[in-house]
Amino acid sequence: MKKTKITINTKVKYTNSKRYQKHFTLDDRIMIQKIITEHRDKEGKLTILLKDIGNMLENDPSSISKEVKLHRIFKGRNSSQQLGIYNSICDKYKECSLRMGDIYNYKTCKKNCIKCIDTCDDYVEHICPSLTKFPWVCNGCPKASHCFLNKFYYYSDEANKDYRQNLVESREGINLTPDEFKALDHTVSSYVKNGQPIYHIFASNDLPVSERTVYNYFEKGYLEAKNIDLRRKVAYKKRYQQRIDKTVLRKIKQGRKYEDYLEYMKSNPDSSVVEMDTVISAGECRRVLLTLHFVKYHFQLAYILESKEVINITACINELCNSIGLENFKKLFEVILTDNGSEFSDPEAIEFEPETGELRSKVFFCHPYNSGEKGHCEKNHEYIRYILPKGTSFDFLTQDMCNLMMSHINSTKRPSVNGSPYDFMALTYGTAILELLKIKKIDSNEIVLLPILLS
Repeated sequence: MKKTKITINTKVKYTNSKRYQKHFTLDDRIMIQKIITEHRDKEGKLTILLKDIGNMLENDPSSISKEVKLHRIFKGRNSSQQLGIYNSICDKYKECSLRMGDIYNYKTCKKNCIKCIDTCDDYVEHICPSLTKFPWVCNGCPKASHCFLNKFYYYSDEANKDYRQNLVESREGINLTPDEFKALDHTVSSYVKNGQPIYHIFASNDLPVSERTVYNYFEKGYLEAKNIDLRRKVAYKKRYQQRIDKTVLRKIKQGRKYEDYLEYMKSNPDSSVVEMDTVISAGECRRVLLTLHFVKYHFQLAYILESKEVINITACINELCNSIGLENFKKLFEVILTDNGSEFSDPEAIEFEPETGELRSKVFFCHPYNSGEKGHCEKNHEYIRYILPKGTSFDFLTQDMCNLMMSHINSTKRPSVNGSPYDFMALTYGTAILELLKIKKIDSNEIVLLPILLS
């Protein structure tokens, strides 16, 4: 990997810098990780001064040192490794003369030192010098792969996550002295129990916190008075309701994550994989296209739905299963990979035949906001947009139009399948199934991939 040349400004005065005493950003942390990883010599020593790193980031060197030490991650040694004089884990290794008794035929302890450290009273952990001062971590050390000591690493993403968590936790609790809070509690609780509204209490008294903070104290039960003592709190619904997360719930995704999909495909590499997605209409039209893309054959189906709701997705899948037969459905749709949209939040309704309860498919989900994991489907949407450009309303569409559109798209020859998806699909499953899917072969000279096709 090509290393980025870094220019050092040696004239920076930290106290005059705009960055001085500012919190580190994710970009700063990425830069710190990059520097301490790439600037190491063959012995694992840092080849750049901490002061120079401070000049690069225009921040105090001590702040950078504290950042790495505070957010480094511990990784323990491998207890199965064999030791020797040059990779000892005990400071007393060289002069150690203890023997292990009849367990190991009275051999010297140091040959199996790593197995006995928990019971040895003379054990003193040997710590790498790089961990006792900056950079405090093993990033970029060429010896790390065969080092037997406990290690620490600094990862920018984990450090930033830890920082964000600490930032949230630091703002929780009560930002008052015990005496100030006791006075506040006495004032607010006594007046509330007399029937006074919170606004009236604030308008009549000089209180050290905001009205919103007092409501938060009520929510968390800090005050002597409780939510039951607030009239409007009891009589009305919450003013601020938690926003419902419309993505697929974590519980639903158990056993259906992308990692589970990869594991399943390792065991079943010849499975027929179908990527499922939706194409949205323009304007106020709620109608959507449900697309089903057969990865191996680059063959795609499209069905017009009245809205982007779970019930419509399920109804479409059930109707498709009935039209081609359960056995054909199980053969074609063995694995379905889709995204985390709310319309796909009932995977069991897709997986099981509603009348018999028989398993007909297995549904898996991509990682959130990672549509590239079903990139074949997304790429093939380009052909749909040739005929239905962005900004087109789907109000006029019928299913017959969708079948015509997909017949032209699937009859278009592609270099990836050495012909057309229709031909590849027909060669594998036969034309009878394609007739059930209502997809027809279009002559090469008659293919139209323009909006005029549906006019």
